[in-house]
Order: sequence, then C-alpha cells, then structure tokens
Amino acid sequence: MKKISRREMQVLQLCAEGKTAPEIGDILGISPETARKHRKAVIAAFDAANMVSAVARAVELRIVTIDLSRCPIEVTAE
Repeated sequence: MKKISRREMQVLQLCAEGKTAPEIGDILGISPETARKHRKAVIAAFDAANMVSAVARAVELRIVTIDLSRCPIEVTAE
C-alpha cells in the first residue's frame, strides 16, 4: 500500500461508513468531484479494483473501522 494523505484517510473512513461522494463533499466542505478524485487516489494507493476492495483491505489492516451495529443486514460471527 502506498501512503495516503490525511484527507484521503478521511474519505476512506467516510466510504467505509457508506457515504456517497456528495455526502462526503458536504461533510468535508469539498465538491463531490474532489471527493471522487480522493476516492480514486485511495483505490490506487491500495492497488484495488474498486472502493469496496480498498475499504475491505483497510479494515483488514485496521486502518479504518466499520460500525456493524449500523449495518442494515444481520451480521453473525462464524
């Protein structure tokens, strides 16, 4: 994984929370297009195919957290 900026880390966490580019833009005070550019940079940094893969890898590395209590589907431990 390549190093990511603080802003990209914020975007990564918000993506892990399921936020869209317009929502990320509102939260961070940036345009949705800038949020999309940060997402693309995060995907590239993780050498991932898409944001879901980047978030999954970030969770594995404990870089971001996901609040499963807010998950709309039931999650059970195996």
